[in-house]
Amino acid sequence: VDDDPKARYLFYDFTRGSVRSRVFGMDGNEAFVPVRVEVEMLAEGTSSLFVTGRLESFDMPLDTAVYYNSIGELFLSRRVQPGDSYSLTGWQAGPEVRAAVIAAQADEDPNYADALETCLLLPDGIDAGVYELVAGIVEGCDNDFDRAAAIEAWLYANCTYTLEPGYPDAGRDFVSQFVLETREGYCSYFATAMAVMCRIAGVPARYVEGYSVPAGEDVVVTGEDAHAWTEVYFNGIGWVAFDPSNGSGGASESGAAGGESDPDDTADRVSESDLPQSGDPDATPPSSDDGATLPPEGEPSPTPDAGEPTPTLPPDAGEPTPTLPPDAGDSSPSPTPDAGFMGETTPTPPPGASDADPPDGGDSDRDLRWLWILLAALLLLLAVLLAALWVRSRLRATDPMRLSAAAPTAAQAMLILYRSMLTLLAQQGQGPLNGESPGGFARRACPGNGDFAAFADSIALCAYARRGADREAVERGRRAYQAMLASMRRGERLRFALARIFRGLGDFSAIP
Repeated sequence: VDDDPKARYLFYDFTRGSVRSRVFGMDGNEAFVPVRVEVEMLAEGTSSLFVTGRLESFDMPLDTAVYYNSIGELFLSRRVQPGDSYSLTGWQAGPEVRAAVIAAQADEDPNYADALETCLLLPDGIDAGVYELVAGIVEGCDNDFDRAAAIEAWLYANCTYTLEPGYPDAGRDFVSQFVLETREGYCSYFATAMAVMCRIAGVPARYVEGYSVPAGEDVVVTGEDAHAWTEVYFNGIGWVAFDPSNGSGGASESGAAGGESDPDDTADRVSESDLPQSGDPDATPPSSDDGATLPPEGEPSPTPDAGEPTPTLPPDAGEPTPTLPPDAGDSSPSPTPDAGFMGETTPTPPPGASDADPPDGGDSDRDLRWLWILLAALLLLLAVLLAALWVRSRLRATDPMRLSAAAPTAAQAMLILYRSMLTLLAQQGQGPLNGESPGGFARRACPGNGDFAAFADSIALCAYARRGADREAVERGRRAYQAMLASMRRGERLRFALARIFRGLGDFSAIP
């Protein structure tokens, strides 16, 4: 379960251009094929806006607040409404992806380390047989692309697509039961299995849900086109989609098989409805006119040769070997140019902002709106900068360590430190009782802080016995303050910082 916090950004924030490019893989698309799409919502749905995994451009009316997060989910600040529309240019894998992956193996890619950290994690309980199976499948593969393609091909050839796979055993690992025993399931089974098997092989992968969209014009996409697939991260390339399922979202697969359009021709126009509320995420597997099951569309995948049956590896085999199609070899799998995927992972709840009414003007109004947005953004940045500078100056001006070091006398330095510690302890609900001496309060409030107790005794002697202050007592007070600050919880530190910013440390002229 991915429970990491997701950073959110406004899509049109020009100051976050590098972040947006990194999230949507806008660089290094030479090995990918461009796909132009127009989307119009036909019904109310979630806040999600479904786009291709690799996004080159995106356009929606500027009065609509569009956000994205750090894992590539795109969404509005409200639920989508009928008539909402947007257009995009996306990228899907072309025939040169394998060569590009191999060529980029040694490139410097800071995002690859993040993918290795988060997308190689595995659940407990996976059967040892799955590890043995994966080792056999990827044996002889010398790069991550071939490993991912071999796993995809094995699932495609050896597992059966069905909408009625039965319930998995509650006490059994889901993927283990699927690949070692039943080998029957729908797209979620295939996509989950490939993600786990790639991770076992040391290839970072993730499970993705969205829509499988057929090529063509005026295509209506509904919940029956919901689909799941796997994305694999390649160093220097980024996320690339693989579809190991040998059955897919009904109309999508049939439409893709019925005809493909040139990506350089007129843009495809896709209409989406909201996500399905019930029912299975997949429809029946498509068939061609002669009854044969059609292969999945989308990212490149080695496909078994129909003329030569591929043997299925039994679950109890001693030393499994990869079941690869005869024509896979070292050649690059060829994708279907236009049958791409729409969508990313489960939508993130949107921020609570609301949208303005749609504009009535044309291009000139839009240009002026851009200027107002830019001006507002600059003013906001200026206000944030000024606020940050003010906060920084207040924290510096109320820093007990700086103030005590700059005090002209040791007595004043001791009073500054003692008052600061009283203000700090107040954030923990601690304060001197009526008639309680500084030393008694210190031992009651901080029994483990010996420096604070000794320092409080020095404070009392200095104030009430007229004993002179010395620098040794000041140093003891500084150590007591630092130890006290280090022991505070995060919320208490925040309250102490806010007290310093808005109220200061208090009166240094006398002991309270």
